Amino acid sequence: MKHIMLTISIMIGVSSGILIADFARAYIASRAVEELAVQMEANSKTRAEELRATAKQQAIVADRRNNARRINTETCNFWKKEYQKKSGDFNRLSMNNACSRL
Repeated sequence: MKHIMLTISIMIGVSSGILIADFARAYIASRAVEELAVQMEANSKTRAEELRATAKQQAIVADRRNNARRINTETCNFWKKEYQKKSGDFNRLSMNNACSRL
């Protein structure tokens, strides 16, 4: 009878140890997942900020290009009108120079 009780006690002790070890592994894994989720959220916010900054920079570049194109078109049109009014060499060269930028 003592052997049976000893065997049962050992089985209960081993089973408890296995359960505690499994619980500890599950707890550690859940903490790692939580930390990873926090890191991913931080990375996502950083990436979103980078994308917003890039979009803003691209908008600035596009605005500058559009303004340059508008100014070049206005300058070309001005010299076309001047050349139509007075068709001299200076006006023709100015018109050709201004319109070559389009």
